[in-house]
Amino acid sequence: LDRFSFTSSAEYNHFRDWHMVFVMYCTGDLHAGGRTSASDETYGLYFAGAHNVDAAIDFLAPRLDAAGTTLVFAGGSAGGFGNLYNIDRVAARLAPNVDVVGAPIGGFPPPIHWYDGPEHTTPGDDARTQAFRGLANVWAARWPEACTAAHGDADAYRCAIPEFVAPYVRADMMVVQPLTDWVITVGYEGVPGDVGKINMIPEAVAFMDAYARNSTRALRVLDNSRNSGYFAPSCINHVNFNEVPAIRGQNAIDVVYHMATTNRQAGAPPLPPAARFYIDTCPDEYWPPCHERVTGGACGKATAADAVSAHARVLLPQMVPPTFKW
Repeated sequence: LDRFSFTSSAEYNHFRDWHMVFVMYCTGDLHAGGRTSASDETYGLYFAGAHNVDAAIDFLAPRLDAAGTTLVFAGGSAGGFGNLYNIDRVAARLAPNVDVVGAPIGGFPPPIHWYDGPEHTTPGDDARTQAFRGLANVWAARWPEACTAAHGDADAYRCAIPEFVAPYVRADMMVVQPLTDWVITVGYEGVPGDVGKINMIPEAVAFMDAYARNSTRALRVLDNSRNSGYFAPSCINHVNFNEVPAIRGQNAIDVVYHMATTNRQAGAPPLPPAARFYIDTCPDEYWPPCHERVTGGACGKATAADAVSAHARVLLPQMVPPTFKW
């Protein structure tokens, strides 16, 4: 656990003394699967990620029955997607004594579009929006009920996309998402995996600029929520958030901790925008990234190589799992 910033024993981690439960990821379904058996339809695989979340919470529930308990339901990469899909069910299961706060990390990219300019590569997995129409069936996916009801059976697969599902999530959450997600742009959109090469290709520069603008738009679906917010630096990253990068003097762990330890119960005033929205706004273009502390486009101690090493595939069990904290 020490290699993940939110579970690290490092001094900068405000959660270092909290109890932690680490739920492994081995289902390849973004923690959304509702299958109970393997079959030819599932290629002989068990897509039971949502059931695993339920089992973990069933185990934790009797141990979290003290009034005033807070659980930070966090997850990185695939765990970030799973955070959005499962948090309301988790919160309902633990109500009324446990205050559940979401922290999806690197799991809130905009809808995927493939780059087809010079030096493009073909992604190994198709994570574009339409691909989830088929994946939803293979996984027997369990998206949030409010979202599926709003979209109807034919378009329920759209609830796989963070921008489309987030408005239906009732739990408070602090989304941590780089505006330039290297794993998404390189691994799932086919952008050249070399900063210098991107800089030499106008089409790639334009694509990366558009990606960050789309990421900004996606995050802003949370602007009308009561307490949810986002931490979104303009730099190359995926899930490597530690004491840096910082926005207005606050890093990702600072802002999640503030939300988790602030009274947001019924009757309490909503969190002010200054405590919810941390996002870089580039004056001209978003490529190269404009965060105040960047090295080769990467912010703080995270490098492009770090981001690539965190690459996780949609259909294979290699993504960073969600972490439960209370």
